[in-house]
Amino acid sequence: DKVLRLIPENDLHLQFLRNASRTGKVDFWHPHSIDLVTTGKGVDFRVAAHWSSDIQAELEKIGLKYELVSVPIESWTATIAKENPNLISRLVIGQSYEGRDIYLLQVGKRTGSPKPAIFMDCGIHAREWISPAFCQWFVKGAVRTYGTRSPLNSLVNEMDFLVIPVVNVDGYVYSWTEDRLWRKTRSRNFDSDCVGTDPNRNFNAEWCTNGSSRNPCSAI
Repeated sequence: DKVLRLIPENDLHLQFLRNASRTGKVDFWHPHSIDLVTTGKGVDFRVAAHWSSDIQAELEKIGLKYELVSVPIESWTATIAKENPNLISRLVIGQSYEGRDIYLLQVGKRTGSPKPAIFMDCGIHAREWISPAFCQWFVKGAVRTYGTRSPLNSLVNEMDFLVIPVVNVDGYVYSWTEDRLWRKTRSRNFDSDCVGTDPNRNFNAEWCTNGSSRNPCSAI
């Protein structure tokens, strides 16, 4: 699936979006209803993979410019670390199969001495977007409550939280740009044309038992 962003400029553009809404080909994200779409204001919507080419061709035909929504988390990690240097450090801990940086946010009061730490990873399954959103919510909560008398503030004073907002970064990007329901990584499998591996079934514990598969074409 793809997420498109556009700004309707006239009645022709509005009518096209209304018609697309009635067919069920698109799912409006912002605003959440076609009834709230007006000229001159931005619109984000998801379109299923098998309809995306048709929708994009029709948009070009009526002169309605659009852009594919990019994955914003990488820039978000840079911004929140820059804005909160006394609380957050941003580190690159490695690269993905396709060469993307994997970022870790170290969240905790700078004390100059070692502290206990909790490791938190999100986004191990590409299509589960709520997982990276939780890591973002947690980090924002630490920032928002820092310096207050909250339990979370007490924790970041005494401990460090090592947060990876997106572990499976290749799969996450692919779920935004190509296939909304993509779950695995984007690595290549030996002697197979099928792409990807389920990353949380690759730890050296209970390997390939219930809930897993030896078939490289399987989603798990």
